Amino acid sequence: MKEVDVIGAYKIYAPAVSNSNGEEISLGYFITIKSLTKAILSIDAKYSEDYDCEGEYRLTNNENVIHAKGKCDQDSVDDFYLKYENGKYSLKENDS
Repeated sequence: MKEVDVIGAYKIYAPAVSNSNGEEISLGYFITIKSLTKAILSIDAKYSEDYDCEGEYRLTNNENVIHAKGKCDQDSVDDFYLKYENGKYSLKENDS
């Protein structure tokens, strides 16, 4: 993939469960990809406990999937993936 294909700012809202009280919420993810190796994640949520994984993410590219690991990378639960297929990127929770 060429660098210009992915660099930019993206936003998505997705259903989630709040870390604060366990209620279902709409969580906003704002991802700014600075380079092929660095992205910044900002989160839009009602409760501060849901912002824990905001910050800088390291990107690695494996074929058509970009894997993003941040400060909450003790396991892959808080990682995200950008998958490139059919000429478009999509946000994934895992690399499948």
